Amino acid sequence: MAEKRSSLRTQQREFTRARFIDAGLEVFAEVGFHNATIDMITERAGANRSTFYLHFKDKTSLMLAAHERVGPERKATIGMINAMVDPDRKEFRAWIGRLAQDWEKDRRLYEAVMQAQLTEPSIAKKNYEVVCDELSGYLSRFKGKQREAAEYRVMMFLMQFEMYFYTTICESGEEPSPKALEALAELGLYALFNKTG
Repeated sequence: MAEKRSSLRTQQREFTRARFIDAGLEVFAEVGFHNATIDMITERAGANRSTFYLHFKDKTSLMLAAHERVGPERKATIGMINAMVDPDRKEFRAWIGRLAQDWEKDRRLYEAVMQAQLTEPSIAKKNYEVVCDELSGYLSRFKGKQREAAEYRVMMFLMQFEMYFYTTICESGEEPSPKALEALAELGLYALFNKTG
């Protein structure tokens, strides 16, 4: 009987934690990471601050826990690089287009994630780790210092992409420019596959 109670407590703890993560992601998407407060998150979750602090230190630790659930489409799209061996410009441009669609679809959530990454080094580091995990097939082509250099190229390219989308879609409310997407494709082909034109 004690084992059953323990299991029920564990399930309840996991359920409560998941409610806070869901509520946090909703609030972050609505008002941004910086404007979100613990009170907003607890109200949305239907819980109190004390319960929140049993699960999370602050909203940064909540964002870190939520990171795995942010943008599954984006992670799957990024992972498509693993299958690319010698992509041509058309194939890579199509991939850029898909990544752009993922970003546009969840733009408010990505805006909150970008805000968090720009001010919270632990969230930026988590993003780096998640992307490297998603690209393990691509990165396995490199060894030693070449792998480290490949990881930096991936991150630098994705930072350019994310910053362009953050400033264009989130800050300006504009549609991405086809010329800008072409330029991003060109940069990505060179950075990831050492190909030009």
